[in-house]
Amino acid sequence: MSNAEALNDNKNDEDEYKEKTLNLFDNDNFVLNNSDEEEYASNSYDNIEDDDDEEEVDNDEEGLEDPPSSDNMSYDDLASQHEDDKYNEEETFNEDDNYNEENKYNDDEGSDEGYMKKIDGKSLGLTKRMKKIYINKKENIYHNQIGVYKNDKLMKNEDIEDRMKYLLILLNDTKKNNIKIERSTIINELLFYYTYYYEYSKEMIKYLYYIFDIKELYLFLEINNMPKEIHLRTNTLKITRNNLMKILKNQNVSVQEGESWNHVGITIKDVNTNVGSLNEYLYGYYIIQSSSSLMPVLELNIQEDDMVLDMCAAPGGKCTFMCTLKKNRGVVYANDINKLRCKAIEAHASRMGINNLIVTCIDALKIQKHLTFQFDKILLDAPCSGTGVVNKNKTARRKTIKEIRDLAQKQKILLNNAINLLKNGGIVVYSTCSISVEENEQVINYILKKRDVNLLPTNINIGDPGITQYRKKQFSSKISLCKRIYLHKHNHDNFFIAKLIKRSDAVFTNKDKNSNEKKKNKDKGKKKKKKMIIVIIYHKQI
Repeated sequence: MSNAEALNDNKNDEDEYKEKTLNLFDNDNFVLNNSDEEEYASNSYDNIEDDDDEEEVDNDEEGLEDPPSSDNMSYDDLASQHEDDKYNEEETFNEDDNYNEENKYNDDEGSDEGYMKKIDGKSLGLTKRMKKIYINKKENIYHNQIGVYKNDKLMKNEDIEDRMKYLLILLNDTKKNNIKIERSTIINELLFYYTYYYEYSKEMIKYLYYIFDIKELYLFLEINNMPKEIHLRTNTLKITRNNLMKILKNQNVSVQEGESWNHVGITIKDVNTNVGSLNEYLYGYYIIQSSSSLMPVLELNIQEDDMVLDMCAAPGGKCTFMCTLKKNRGVVYANDINKLRCKAIEAHASRMGINNLIVTCIDALKIQKHLTFQFDKILLDAPCSGTGVVNKNKTARRKTIKEIRDLAQKQKILLNNAINLLKNGGIVVYSTCSISVEENEQVINYILKKRDVNLLPTNINIGDPGITQYRKKQFSSKISLCKRIYLHKHNHDNFFIAKLIKRSDAVFTNKDKNSNEKKKNKDKGKKKKKKMIIVIIYHKQI
């Protein structure tokens, strides 16, 4: 058998496994009842005696520290230009798509940063009751209870928490053949609990399962279900970070300075602190802004004489940061489609003492009809599904695939418009607070084919590389230069960042772009060859 045939066989096996798991999930008959402890444990507590003196296991989970709407955007008239690149529903979301089981469940899972090493009896924070079961591992542990509960009482949340954590342990045991339960059965039950406990739609949980393996998905859901730390950005036009921290400490506010790359950030540890009501906020000394949202602005490397545009600027944190980086000199354009949000931007600018900001209220899908000049730097923080900020916006937990696709179509048009407004040699940074591939890598892959642009590496060494292969889709290898930032891995809000440089105004079909690249490479080769010949002849003459 050839290597290619062997690979195809492996992919077929992976597809069958994935199909089996998701078919179980689609057709599950789970009944979320059985909080009665005796019946709940009837098959699992045989011969286990209570030990009141047993040391309680720490229930704290190690390492888990304590978008504007676009519905009114008209785009039908512009979307027709991109008809050739619309998503094929069967291709993108077919349940038979490739699934790399080997990558999802390798033995050194999570060894890179150590964040997955939390999946064990202690760090999962099991209660004493569940710890006993773990210690007394039997082959029939929960075997008769996987997926079915017979009691009429609803399970309590703490029982569901224990159950999820224990099932994650069972996955490791099945991998080592210590326990004879189908992995797909355990995964199916975990997906069910993820849906119920974290209040996601079934469609959204299935979607996330294609991005994360079942264990990492637990960490993602868990940390994004917790209260978040509050982050401030110091307004350096009015005060230094050190002085602001001293003032806040004097008011008994628990503060911590940002990371080495973040010279203006402050973290408020107490999530109950009402930082919006402090006098210092009214004085314009700071703005409430996550550290992740500073990264796209820093990637632009804004200079004082740059013409800069924030294309979808509300609520104003990023554009006001641009103004402070320019030290209130030159000009920054902040655009948004919504008049009320534009007024909010103006209010922030007034409070913070900013006077180099021009606010425009234009539909960004048609912005090039109104702005006839070009910019050195453009930030497109695109309207998105918000699937990366589900702790703030719980409605994002029930986004549909259709909504994600519709947003992705708008995002392509917005990014294409941004490139039209950019000078040759100018920089555009594209960012979202979504984790969907369709709104991120797929948009960038599209624009790399359509426009004469190059992806640039980011300057901040935080985050995972962009996804280059997603189900049946293979993206350009350059997509790895994008950055994915995850709260459960990097301790920053979930975010996507891509940095592009414009080479020319050219617009390509796929064939045009490929042939143009080949021609450039060929011409470079010829030039190098000619130089070598000239050098050789010159030496001969000497």
